[in-house]
Amino acid sequence: MASVFQITYTKPSPDGNGRIRRRTKKFWLEFRDSRGVIRRVPGTRDKRATEAMAAKFEREAAMGAAFGYAAEQVDRSIEDHVQGYDAFLQAKGVTDGWRKESVARLRVLITKTGARRLVDISMIAVARVLRDLEEGRSKRTRNAYLRSLRAFVAWAIADRRLAPEARPLDPVRLLDERNDPARPRRSIAPGELARLMAAALRRPLLTVGPRVTPERRLTLELRGRERALVYSCLFLTGLRVGELAGLRWRDVRFVESPAPILASLPSVVVESRVTGIATVQGKSRKTEQVPLVPWLVEQLVAWRRLRPGGPGDRIFKIPSQFVRVLRRDLAEAGIAYRDAEGKYLDVHSIRHSTATFLAVAGVAPRVAQAAMRHKNIDLTMNTYVDMALLDVGKALATLPISDLPALGGGS
Repeated sequence: MASVFQITYTKPSPDGNGRIRRRTKKFWLEFRDSRGVIRRVPGTRDKRATEAMAAKFEREAAMGAAFGYAAEQVDRSIEDHVQGYDAFLQAKGVTDGWRKESVARLRVLITKTGARRLVDISMIAVARVLRDLEEGRSKRTRNAYLRSLRAFVAWAIADRRLAPEARPLDPVRLLDERNDPARPRRSIAPGELARLMAAALRRPLLTVGPRVTPERRLTLELRGRERALVYSCLFLTGLRVGELAGLRWRDVRFVESPAPILASLPSVVVESRVTGIATVQGKSRKTEQVPLVPWLVEQLVAWRRLRPGGPGDRIFKIPSQFVRVLRRDLAEAGIAYRDAEGKYLDVHSIRHSTATFLAVAGVAPRVAQAAMRHKNIDLTMNTYVDMALLDVGKALATLPISDLPALGGGS
């Protein structure tokens, strides 16, 4: 049985004529772990709370002995387990961006809860931290933190690092995201994409001095060119930044188009046997095909000459915090990251811009939906299209008025 006690110690008496006995204000607990080793752990100043801790440790030790999960895992720091989980995700083959974001969210929660070991993860501490995270963040973001921690705990149980019955997060529920207002975004205005690309090209060279070596200058020029090409790819394909980051050279097929398919875009193709097809994994987890316009195909061919790579190499090296790079490029271009109406021009806004300019160009809604790879046309038309950039007046001017009779002027 676990025992709870206060440690007795002595200290000099006030009159200096001896020593007096005292007890610690904090209670301690002692229990036998699953390997039979007696352990002494500090508790709290509340005896009942410390007794509850002792019962928990005793129960976990019994489960460890009964179910055979690794008892030595109890004493390991939680950071060791996080590193093991990170290695597991890498071996599993998830995208680098998703893995880094998930592990980063995991470390934020662990730090804020003060957990030092796996058994320290508690429902109350996690719920408190999640409540604090709701300030200034969307429900979707809060749920993303909880999902990352849940996946980590489930992995620890599956890997026999935690007892099978240790599920501290089961009572913590996900929030309903259906009524969560989306982050207000705006689309890129005409001419802003060119300014952004120009800023991306020149910004890496702004900090170098006159004595920069030719090799260093070439490296910085390539960095700027890569960033400008990333912006153009996001806009001209409608790809999500995570999809673009995961593209490898084997996913792009450079084959000449046998014939134009659309009069307005003669080089756009829709089959994998012809030019300009990039195969990606969309949110629907189905293999999808994204046409590439001729200008973009030319740029990618030139980029591969500058940065030769094998079929399995990534086309672009996009950092996980790409939004920070975008914000600096926007500042250099003189474009506001957040405008006077509180709307943001973030990385995902570029995808919104693709849908908006398709609508401005008069592309049929069903075609625009296919280009954006949305399952719901309402998402394309009402969420992604920026109504502020639609020329409603020009559209109304196309209504037939030549046959309408003159009504005459007033006297």
